[in-house]
Amino acid sequence: MTDQQMEDLVERIIQRLRPPVLVMVTAAAGYRHAIRQRLAGCGESLHLALDSGIDDGEQWRAIGKTLPAADWQQELPSVSYKALLLPFLDYPLAADLVKGSLHGPVARRVQAVHPATACDVVNML
Repeated sequence: MTDQQMEDLVERIIQRLRPPVLVMVTAAAGYRHAIRQRLAGCGESLHLALDSGIDDGEQWRAIGKTLPAADWQQELPSVSYKALLLPFLDYPLAADLVKGSLHGPVARRVQAVHPATACDVVNML
């Protein structure tokens, strides 16, 4: 085994040992390209939960493992996540989280990963 092959193997093992970051990608507009580039360079393993109706899904697939809407809207995979990111938190989603009504699938999955109270969500905003 060459040095390069050993380094590649060690890197893959390290990636598997580090828990991924869950990124909930909704269809909300604004700064999508800049946020995607920033996330691509963060050095973390990313699991991207793509909401239905996303026009730029192919571009998101390039920066991490994607979870299609049909796979995560009912239940998230049983993975321990390092963090949860909501880069496109719009007013309807924020209101859904604060009120605790959990009408949409994104709000239900956020609640499942981080059972926040209304105060927690307001502090995150």
